[in-house]
Amino acid sequence: MALIQLITSFFGSLGFSMVFRVPKKNLFLCSLGGVLCCGVYLLSYDCFHLHLFLASLAAGAACQIYAEILARLLKAPATVFYIAALIPMIPGGSLYRTMDAAVSRDWPMFRLYGSGTAYTTLGLAVGMGLVSGILHLFLHKKKKI
Repeated sequence: MALIQLITSFFGSLGFSMVFRVPKKNLFLCSLGGVLCCGVYLLSYDCFHLHLFLASLAAGAACQIYAEILARLLKAPATVFYIAALIPMIPGGSLYRTMDAAVSRDWPMFRLYGSGTAYTTLGLAVGMGLVSGILHLFLHKKKKI
């Protein structure tokens, strides 16, 4: 099952990258980022049994580190790499079920699906933000006068 998820994350990131006209030289690496992000999530959640928020945080952090490294090596914007890599992690199904429960006024299911959607989304954002913030602190230090 995990292998299928990793393969589909590769092709999902590849398709997204092609739609948004990522240069051909970066297509494979963008798609590999999707596999990395999904792989870190699956490893964290399924193998180490971390909470959904922490597994998403680890995936977001790994995605941002990957994107920043490639951006510096290939002299391309990090955005190209991390946005394509995050595509497999977007909780579309969970968000759909959350909204369906809200429209149906099934509040217990709304709470259940909504919390999962929020944990995933916030985990990805916090993981990426932490890496980006720490990197910014170390790379853009200003001299104190």
